[in-house]
Amino acid sequence: ACAQVAAAAPGLLVKYTLAGPDVPRPDRMMALRVAVNCFAYEEGAAIVMQPGSVESLVEAVAESINHDQPAISKTAAVLAFNLAGSQKRHPKSVSSLSEESKVRFLFAAVERARDCVVPTSPEEAYPLLSAIAIAVDGDLDSCELVNTLDIDFSSYLDPTICTDDKTAHVAKH
Repeated sequence: ACAQVAAAAPGLLVKYTLAGPDVPRPDRMMALRVAVNCFAYEEGAAIVMQPGSVESLVEAVAESINHDQPAISKTAAVLAFNLAGSQKRHPKSVSSLSEESKVRFLFAAVERARDCVVPTSPEEAYPLLSAIAIAVDGDLDSCELVNTLDIDFSSYLDPTICTDDKTAHVAKH
């Protein structure tokens, strides 16, 4: 059943997150949550991270992470976290992101982290910053890209603004 759901996830994302702004909120949330849940099992992560499927995930993150509805942007941040960490958790079965997908992914995540009011909520800020940290870990090109995008972490480090210790810790590193 996991393989069937994971195989269907990219199509759901295309239909319910990439079809434009008129997609009803419940439909968009359902598609994003299905994608998030595919990462619960190594088999599901391996399927959705395959070339041809992973591009839909990256585009769903990029399209949904700046959504004006907090529940959608929070779910997209969790999807970003799962996507960024899946190859590190399952290096033998999960493919790395292509250079193009990694750039698109990092650009969307950094833009959201830079432009959102901190903290919008720990449920969004923590997975978002963690996704960025995981994606740049050990990858000099990605680290250079994030530095070029000039994100200022000071608001995440200010305890009067960001009251979540886990989020501040990730921002510090």
